[in-house]
Amino acid sequence: MDVIENGPPEPRWTPPGWLATIAVTLVAAVIVAGFLGLRGSGPDTPAAAGPDAPGAAASPGPATASPGTAAPAATPRAVPCPVDLAGPATTAGPPVAALAIGDPGTPPGHGLERCDLDAQDGPWTAVVRRTSGVLGRGGAVVTYPVDRAPTPARTVPVGGVDADAGPGWLVWPLGDRHARIRGDLPEADLARIAAATTAAGGRPVVTAPAGFRVVHTGPYASPTVRQVRYGTVTLDEQAALGSGLVVVGLRTGGGLEDQMYVTNTVDAGLVAGRPARVFTGLLGGNAAIAWEPAPGLVGYVLYSGAKWHDAATAALRRLAERTVPLDRDAWRSTEQSALDADDLTP
Repeated sequence: MDVIENGPPEPRWTPPGWLATIAVTLVAAVIVAGFLGLRGSGPDTPAAAGPDAPGAAASPGPATASPGTAAPAATPRAVPCPVDLAGPATTAGPPVAALAIGDPGTPPGHGLERCDLDAQDGPWTAVVRRTSGVLGRGGAVVTYPVDRAPTPARTVPVGGVDADAGPGWLVWPLGDRHARIRGDLPEADLARIAAATTAAGGRPVVTAPAGFRVVHTGPYASPTVRQVRYGTVTLDEQAALGSGLVVVGLRTGGGLEDQMYVTNTVDAGLVAGRPARVFTGLLGGNAAIAWEPAPGLVGYVLYSGAKWHDAATAALRRLAERTVPLDRDAWRSTEQSALDADDLTP
């Protein structure tokens, strides 16, 4: 009956040796290509935006960056970014040019230098803080130029002009454009800083009022971002972070700190003696910890893997404490690639 319904069994065919060799070679090539593709990917773009990711409704006035969104396809570069990334020299050593995990015996990660070639032609920022202020707390960021806020709820006086006002921000006429200040200061202090702001060469210039200091002035978007990427297993943090990637990065901080004022951030104690904050949605991945290894520069560790929870926050802090600064020569000696991107996160 089986022979009638199903037909006689097909004779077993054995491929010739030369064909088997070709098949094995093709399979090996596919595996290698897949590995290289995974190595080049990373958690810069989150799998899904979380509830804290800022959007149009959360950002007063037209947004000058789109944090937490996918970056356009990047084009490989054969040379480093045209704008260098290095803080000031200190008594502890040469300027900080990059960060990496520095434990003895830890395999080196893969370096990536990302370039925003249009950053210097876009809006600029001035980061202003109380003398006691720290990253993302006790300060404000002035951004110029920006578009006028679409539908202000009210106006307040700023240096003889009317400013559009909203919770934690002001937008006012400056030169032939508009400027914005955003922070966690009382509105009266925001207005004082705004009144002390002028424009020169299309960039904001702030004369800090008494009790405040200008920490950094630079493009809203970081012209250069340097990253070193690792596997969570390599760093022995897979239990807390899942099987994924860890990115250790360094960038300028104006745009990032501006966005920190419109999202929820959590105090993460000290990293290398500097106050740190943990957040999600701004740099991609599941969560990130950020601190200032040098004035005007923000170091960070972000991961892509398990859902963000308290154990992941503790793991990020442990990894941040394991980072060491690299000077320019040390960075250039790492295995790395360079990319152009039309729109980097801040």
